[in-house]
Amino acid sequence: MNLTHIRQRVRRIDLYLLVVIVLSLLAFTVKIELLSQRRPYVDPDEGYYLILARNLLTGNGYTFNGLPNVIFPPLLPICIAVIYNLCHDLQTSLSIITALAGSMLGILIFVITCRMVKPIFAVFSSFLVLYAYQMNAFIPTKTHYVGVLYRGSEIFCCCLIFFGIYFSILFVEKKKTIPAMIAGAFFALAYLTRPESLILFLFEVFVLIFLKMTLAKEIRSRHIVLMIISFILFSSSYVIYLKNTTGKWILSGKMSAAQEYRESLLQVIGREDWNSFKNIHYSLNTNTMEMNDIYFGYYKSAAVPERKSLKILIDNAWANLQHYWIIPRSLFSPYTLIFFVIGFFYSVLKIFRTRRSADLILFILLPYSLAVETLSYPIPRHHLFLVPFICIYAGVGVAFLFSRLSESKAKRKRIYGGMILLACLIYMSYEYSANFRKSFFNIPYLKNGLLADEHVIQFIKTKRPQVIMSEQPVFAARAFSDWQVLPNTDIFHVLEFGDHKKVDLIVIRDETRPYCRIIDMKASAKPIHIDKRLRAEILEKNQFFELIKYYND
Repeated sequence: MNLTHIRQRVRRIDLYLLVVIVLSLLAFTVKIELLSQRRPYVDPDEGYYLILARNLLTGNGYTFNGLPNVIFPPLLPICIAVIYNLCHDLQTSLSIITALAGSMLGILIFVITCRMVKPIFAVFSSFLVLYAYQMNAFIPTKTHYVGVLYRGSEIFCCCLIFFGIYFSILFVEKKKTIPAMIAGAFFALAYLTRPESLILFLFEVFVLIFLKMTLAKEIRSRHIVLMIISFILFSSSYVIYLKNTTGKWILSGKMSAAQEYRESLLQVIGREDWNSFKNIHYSLNTNTMEMNDIYFGYYKSAAVPERKSLKILIDNAWANLQHYWIIPRSLFSPYTLIFFVIGFFYSVLKIFRTRRSADLILFILLPYSLAVETLSYPIPRHHLFLVPFICIYAGVGVAFLFSRLSESKAKRKRIYGGMILLACLIYMSYEYSANFRKSFFNIPYLKNGLLADEHVIQFIKTKRPQVIMSEQPVFAARAFSDWQVLPNTDIFHVLEFGDHKKVDLIVIRDETRPYCRIIDMKASAKPIHIDKRLRAEILEKNQFFELIKYYND
């Protein structure tokens, strides 16, 4: 390949990169618009990140329900807090992060796919990942728990993972130190967003060592060591925080906490049965002063889950893997499936001959997906990183099909290319329209519930409460208040718990009517005791809510 040909190829890539940048900017505006239509809805997990960011901004530390948090890693709340200083709205801050991450993925997928096929096919992969419904499922819909693909952190983490993959490919190909260190840093940031990303980093290290030992690739040991050191440097402060909080060396509190309600959550996943889960997840401890589940905040006397035997762990892993079919069913679209299958198997066959770095590193995502499934739950949003993976190999598949046509059939190639793109656009439009029809805003009783929530939020803002208790954090997040979880118990224990936590307002949602009840706790001068009879006085009432004052005789 002469110098002139190389320069022409570089110019061609630059032109296609400009196209991808334009597509990404357009995708950013689309994502922001979809995310803005999400309001006033706040998903529970989304609300948790907003509350953590709010407490960082107000000087309350990394706390949740007045206690240190050990479940959610800190990067996303920190980013929300930083952007809040610019836009002064927590939900908008998260929307900007999500839209930026989703748009950056388009550029990342282009530069990765360019290492495998011609730039025109890399543009196709980039287009798919920018506009695939799975990467834009922001508007809340009436769907099963496993059908929810966005709850705040997924796309941001996905973007960080592919940054790590890109720089891993770069340092393996170029044998440079800086890309190795940057790759380690991005994998650490992914871990600081979702803790299961640590598994991917470990897989990455093992694969690189394996490739070096088998001489499949010339990989320098010091680059692997520097990648590991970079990962440790970026993630160590969080691990030290967990040690100082819990007194134990742990990498995340999420897995141990989740084991408490594992069986009940599988009932939610399999049958959408929430009863058992709510009874466990939202239960008070024996002295009714804290929640049983450290998901809502860590305290020293929290019950530590018993260690499971190896047989139980294997049985649990097998039970999870039996549900793995849920993942591809939710993340694969028919218009990408055939191209992905062709591109993937073509790359698998070709890898024995070419040993292409991009393939070797991208393939790590498949065992990583199985590992996440084994250790966690069959929840598709935990595997959202598979969507860009699918889009990359869909582009490879289209490139392979076009390579079967001779160079003289340029007109036919353009026709086939147009037909493929048109088919993708038609099915994409169908996916969006089908899900928009299931939107909360198109279902009267759900729309009424959201309108009621908005009405109550505006009322709460006039009260300026410091702490709001509710089942979900939506009211506190939107009112810029701290949040306490509403325990699943009788009203006497709720009030005693609220008094202990110094709650200002309690929001009790009545699912059968489109209003909420607000209980003004601070209005009562007397302490609340469970052994005393409680009376209530309705201070205000309208179609959306009741303002209720509880007090003792």
